[in-house]
Amino acid sequence: MPAERRWTQPGAYVGGEAFRRPDGASRASRFYFHLREDGSYRIDADGMELSNLAEVRREALRAARLLVAAERMAGKSSVGSAIEVEDEARQLVFTLPLGTVRTL
Repeated sequence: MPAERRWTQPGAYVGGEAFRRPDGASRASRFYFHLREDGSYRIDADGMELSNLAEVRREALRAARLLVAAERMAGKSSVGSAIEVEDEARQLVFTLPLGTVRTL
C-alpha cells in the first residue's frame, strides 16, 4: 500500500511503459498529486515514486475516490475540484476532475 501523502497549503509522459534510465534499466520517477478546490491550490510537497504511467493513474484515481467520498459525507460537492499530477520536472502530466470520479 502506498504511503499517505501530506497536503500543504501554498502560496509527459506518454504510454504506460516503465520509465528507463539511460542504461536501459527501469527506474521509479517522482510524481506530485496537487489538489485544486474551491479557489485554492494545495500542493503535494512530498510526491510519490511510481514506475509507470498506469501506476500514476491508479494512484490519482485512488486519491480522488477518497476525496470524493469524504466530500460527499460532509455534504459538499466535488464539482470544480481536480487532482493535477506533475512529474519530477514539475511538468503537468494530466488533470483528473473530481466531478468525473465515481466511488465504489
